Amino acid sequence: VLRELATGRGALVLDNMETPLDADGPEVESFLSILAGIEGLELVATIRGHRTPDGVPWRPTTEPERLSESAAAEAFLAASGKPQKFAKDTHLPRLLAALDGVPLAITLMAHFAQLFETLDPVWSRWEKKRTAMLKDGEARDRLKNIAVSYELSIGVLGDSARRLLSVLAMLPDGGPTGGYFE
Repeated sequence: VLRELATGRGALVLDNMETPLDADGPEVESFLSILAGIEGLELVATIRGHRTPDGVPWRPTTEPERLSESAAAEAFLAASGKPQKFAKDTHLPRLLAALDGVPLAITLMAHFAQLFETLDPVWSRWEKKRTAMLKDGEARDRLKNIAVSYELSIGVLGDSARRLLSVLAMLPDGGPTGGYFE
């Protein structure tokens, strides 16, 4: 595989790199270093949290942004499987505003909405349960349960970052956006 990767220009996209890094960090970092040394090969990695594996000269990271109103609506309607039914539903704008452009939350809510013919019961449940409803059964998978996803994201933070996050969570409008806290 390494020989084939070295035969020309190419890109290798490694998704969910935090999983192998958590399981065997030094071995994975060593392998990434080998990959990074292949002439003409560009590495792209998605990693939860603000960390980069050692041994590779990474370029500046890109952070995912919240979806715009129109992109959020498009994602919700596509994931719901009922775009004709929900596109004009009066609860859709309120629901999307409550989900604040978070792609995972939008997808999970859209999957829940598949059970209904209107968004009225979805909005009613949201008003009562909030983020507690954003899970697929008792799933412990970060892609099916938003609490698990948040736990994993927050779990990589150091003590001072967690303290700062807890203070920001108490502010009425959260904290400033577009920067990093060191």
